Amino acid sequence: MNAKPHVILIGFHPAFVDLLDFDENSISLVLHQEMIDLFPNQTLKSFSSIEKLDVPHNMNLDEYNDAFEDIERLVEKAVQKHGHPTAIVGMFEHVTLPAARLRRKYGLKGTSPETARLCRDKSEMKNHMNKAGIRTPQHFTLSPRESVQEVLTKAKALSYPVVIKPRSQAASQGVVVLEDHQTLTQTLLTRDPSVGYQIEEFIDAPIFHMDGVVRNGELEFLSVSEYFGTCYDFVKNKSPLGSATIDDPQIFRNAERFTARVFKAFDLEDSVFHLEAFYVGKGEFVFLEIGTRFGGAGISKHVRNLLGVDLVKENWLAETGRPTELTANYPGMPNKPSGWFFNPVSTDEPSRVSGYSGLDKLPANITDGEIPPIGHKVNTHAAPFVAVGKFLIQDSTSQKVRQTMKDLARDFSAHYVPLEC
Repeated sequence: MNAKPHVILIGFHPAFVDLLDFDENSISLVLHQEMIDLFPNQTLKSFSSIEKLDVPHNMNLDEYNDAFEDIERLVEKAVQKHGHPTAIVGMFEHVTLPAARLRRKYGLKGTSPETARLCRDKSEMKNHMNKAGIRTPQHFTLSPRESVQEVLTKAKALSYPVVIKPRSQAASQGVVVLEDHQTLTQTLLTRDPSVGYQIEEFIDAPIFHMDGVVRNGELEFLSVSEYFGTCYDFVKNKSPLGSATIDDPQIFRNAERFTARVFKAFDLEDSVFHLEAFYVGKGEFVFLEIGTRFGGAGISKHVRNLLGVDLVKENWLAETGRPTELTANYPGMPNKPSGWFFNPVSTDEPSRVSGYSGLDKLPANITDGEIPPIGHKVNTHAAPFVAVGKFLIQDSTSQKVRQTMKDLARDFSAHYVPLEC
């Protein structure tokens, strides 16, 4: 047995290997083969053991939890080789629940299976919020036994448009906005009955995301941003996506109070979180959903580079039971607004970048940018928020940050040719 603390990773991505302190820990990895193949060979040699999970590489975020018995068996193999785990880490949406279930099995601290399950099920999390007195969109869960007519009757009470979405996916996968009975009927007749769905009211209001760190049940850091575009439009309509931190102190204070109510209702003690809510005005937020992990797309890089807090590192520290690296008192709203912007890939086909428009018009307030070289391949494997052209922006007001996003949406684009060309 290895004398080092034994940390077991359930799912991981090679982009974050710098977090892994192999000198101090014996680290075991449970991961599917296609993702293992993305790791550098030298890094693979550093793991104490690599247990290969037989699931497909796709955007179905239920695959890992559905394969829990296999994960459980593979983790036990690692335990037999390297000893009882000191931490079981699941930092991504699809592994938060399996990791929580394993922590309970091995008597480890961390987010409980009950909380992890609530934060994966979009219907149950809303029901939980309603019980806590927090407003959510009106919604109902689809039962496999319900007829189309029964669903249509329930939907009529919400008024159109309505939103149908899988209960346990992310990045707007499988989400559809439906305008009337006819389009809802067509969707119900073609949906996969094995997938759990919910239908909720459509709220026409700005969507905010709150990203933060909770330690010992107290808020240690909070970033409040308003989306530019929506995840849904990015995925469905190839529209740009971004967000900008707000510079209205009153809205920030309201968001802070709302966020505290939410994470206390979920009993989050030591966690990083990504919370989304509608801002309907007059200081009121309507809960949309929450994840017990760092935010995706450009969120974590923006918060690290321009707000000075590494949410990915804080996620790792919380899940391995280590102290936060946040040393200053919680600073509140940042003095200088900033944001991130993703230019969507305009094709769904495997392609390569053939050129760019608008490179000569990039605004001066862009602090960082990722523009792949000509020939860069896209859509060659499953991934969320596929973008070519990723930018960080900082300026004196939120309005100026958002105006830069409008300028980028108008002026910047990439061009593609099919991969076989």
